[in-house]
Amino acid sequence: MAGRRPNFFVGLAVEAGPWFLGLPDAPPGVRAMGPGDLHITVAFLGPVDEDRARAAFKTHPVPRVPPAVTLSRLVALGANAMSLLLDPEGPAHPVAQAIAAVRDDLCDAASARREARPPRPHVTIARGPRAPAPAVDAWRAAHEHTLVGTQVALRSAALFTWSDQRDRPRDGRFGRPQPAQFVVVDEHALV
Repeated sequence: MAGRRPNFFVGLAVEAGPWFLGLPDAPPGVRAMGPGDLHITVAFLGPVDEDRARAAFKTHPVPRVPPAVTLSRLVALGANAMSLLLDPEGPAHPVAQAIAAVRDDLCDAASARREARPPRPHVTIARGPRAPAPAVDAWRAAHEHTLVGTQVALRSAALFTWSDQRDRPRDGRFGRPQPAQFVVVDEHALV
């Protein structure tokens, strides 16, 4: 991580319960997130000044969200993320509404670029290979049913940044400790 300016983001910290810790090992090439890394991104601020990120987080609290959310389906988002969408999907979800209500204000206050896409709340549980991988697709299809309909607790609203362990290797073992990808810089109870 030397020489790179860390990214900041505001998120809802997600409790890593048996739903996550009990997942079977994923195939080679999949890197599980650590239990402390689970979150729903509210606003990606990017490589902004830390003081600006902290000020934005303090002055623009995340609106009220339910204390727990229900998981919908396991999907591939972006180039390589294995993510769980929230049920119901779409803009009517209270978390999507909370994100829409505060995301632009957080970005503006931190001098970050606004996100153009509508909110799509999700919890990333792992990163896979960038190229299509039949073994990863098969694992996802075989285990998605154990996650759909699961309720997961939201712990807090938090300002995250990169961990100094970010570049350490991870593997596909969900029930074992993994090097942290993120660290909480500041947090507050959900209002």
